[in-house]
Amino acid sequence: RESERQRPNMSRRVFYSAALLLLAVMCCTTFEAAAAGESNVKKAVDALRRINWEGLGNWEDFSVAGNKYYSLRGPSLVEVQGHVFAIAEVHCGDGDKCSDVSFTGIASKYLGLSGVAAPTDISTADASVFGTDLLKKGSEDVSTKNGITRPTTLVLEDSVYVLLGSYSHTRPQVGGTNERGLLLVRGTVTVDGEKKKIIWNETHVVKPQGNGDSSSLTEVLGGGGSAALMRDGTLVFPMQAKDKDGTSVLLSMSFTPSKKNWELSSTTTGKGCRDPTLVRWEDVYDEELFMMAHCAGGYYDVYKSKSDGVHWHEHLKPITRVWGNSHKRTGYGVQSGSTTATIEGKEVMLVTAPVYPKQDNNGGKGRLHLW
Repeated sequence: RESERQRPNMSRRVFYSAALLLLAVMCCTTFEAAAAGESNVKKAVDALRRINWEGLGNWEDFSVAGNKYYSLRGPSLVEVQGHVFAIAEVHCGDGDKCSDVSFTGIASKYLGLSGVAAPTDISTADASVFGTDLLKKGSEDVSTKNGITRPTTLVLEDSVYVLLGSYSHTRPQVGGTNERGLLLVRGTVTVDGEKKKIIWNETHVVKPQGNGDSSSLTEVLGGGGSAALMRDGTLVFPMQAKDKDGTSVLLSMSFTPSKKNWELSSTTTGKGCRDPTLVRWEDVYDEELFMMAHCAGGYYDVYKSKSDGVHWHEHLKPITRVWGNSHKRTGYGVQSGSTTATIEGKEVMLVTAPVYPKQDNNGGKGRLHLW
């Protein structure tokens, strides 16, 4: 956004750092998504099937234009039908020449993993890039053209769901203007010989209900990374927005199978923080949600919820043993990532953050560090 200081982007045509997290732990871990019970997955899938979806036959694949894209944000890894893909928001680097391929898109790339724990470079030149002009003209009067997408992913059964776009709760949509909105897009994997790719099939317009603090928010958008699936089938997405003072705040958005609607959390937290990521922590008797974000103080702050993201508590102690947002721990930095895993029988939380050289902190090639 124009009001934000420019963050360093990943190097041209490369977003290898997302893949490094998987390669570092794939041989000895069981990821959180794989541990989800079949019953809560079925509840979520059945409820999602009953909401209003629209076909995406008009979403053109711009795979031939991959070399025009170089600025990537919010990469995440998903495993769909046994195949691992990297998904990221991608921006065109050719200025006005991008009109034929859309300014903002979603890149997805199949990772043919060999099981060797080593960094992997992923070129966008041969990735599938989709424009974000998702809907037919006038379709529910929503568009994401040239908008912030922030792909937030979730895998349920044989489909991958991606939340993208932005939404203003206090400014009503004006009919026929194709204003921006939040969209949930569903994709499946197609296999043609050795070639594997995600095909985006349909989209759902998300119109979340505000509650309490979230009733007066503007610029509501996904935080990126992954959403969480709770024991009762509730889906929870990390979100950020602006309050009445124009300050960035953190919250979450939930989809409850029994209600089949989208609701924003009744409380917000993390005033002045950005780019939240979400993880679910489970024990025998309970489950909790942790949300991590980088903040103006130079540290990554952590927030907790015990109620499916309905209420968020004030932050826990900042993460001080992870390298900060900047070399001097001042101001905002780049987005980090978090997940849970089982390593040698022990439940752990993993934190990742790209680190850039001092002499090249603007567009240079960052290295992903894992804690």
